[in-house]
Amino acid sequence: MHAKRRRERGPRDRRLEKLAIDGLTPLGERDATIAATEQCAGAALQAMITDESLTVSEAVQWCAGVISHGEAARLRRLPAQAHNRD
Repeated sequence: MHAKRRRERGPRDRRLEKLAIDGLTPLGERDATIAATEQCAGAALQAMITDESLTVSEAVQWCAGVISHGEAARLRRLPAQAHNRD
């Protein structure tokens, strides 16, 4: 009985492993897309502030209320963090 149960678990374990990979792969891709998108947003905010001489408040206003001051600060740190990791 135990040997049969072990034989039956092998194919099931392989199916479960494949399903786990099928579920985790899109989540990893989503996380990479979000990270890249947020870095672009941070770079744009930083350019508004440094290149266009806006204050953080003015840059946030230009973003039509979609982001808060705290979110702007977090996003602005992202390009620098990515640059420091390279």
